[in-house]
Amino acid sequence: MSAISELTRQHRFATKWALTRGCWEWTGTKGANGYGVFMWDAGPPKQTCTAHRAAYRLYTGEIPDGYEVDHLCRNRACVNPEHLEAIPLQENRRRRDTPSGKRHWNGKKTHCKNGHPFSGANLSVDINGARICVTCRREYQREYQRARRS
Repeated sequence: MSAISELTRQHRFATKWALTRGCWEWTGTKGANGYGVFMWDAGPPKQTCTAHRAAYRLYTGEIPDGYEVDHLCRNRACVNPEHLEAIPLQENRRRRDTPSGKRHWNGKKTHCKNGHPFSGANLSVDINGARICVTCRREYQREYQRARRS
């Protein structure tokens, strides 16, 4: 990668954030999950990445294999390199399970909203790690099938 193209990438990146309460708030395109999206290379082929990973690479350095970039400020749209830290996947998951993370409160639930226990044969886990009440899922599927037949 030439120095000129690296400078061009840094210039493009710098035009897509605004300072907000210490965070560099991403003003460019965002995914449905709230993370910024940055076109790393125009290609071909085009290469996109999350904006916080781009910020880390541009201002801190390469991200080690097996590491993820964590937002210390807990703001998914922040690209301030001082708020970003490269950490192992397991550490990122552990941090996500803190009171500031979404999974913390749901992870403490022992029963579904209908009172069925999240344990044993009544517990299923989907591909994203979400817990599913098997009893409620079966009832939902029965209702769905009844509605389709009507």
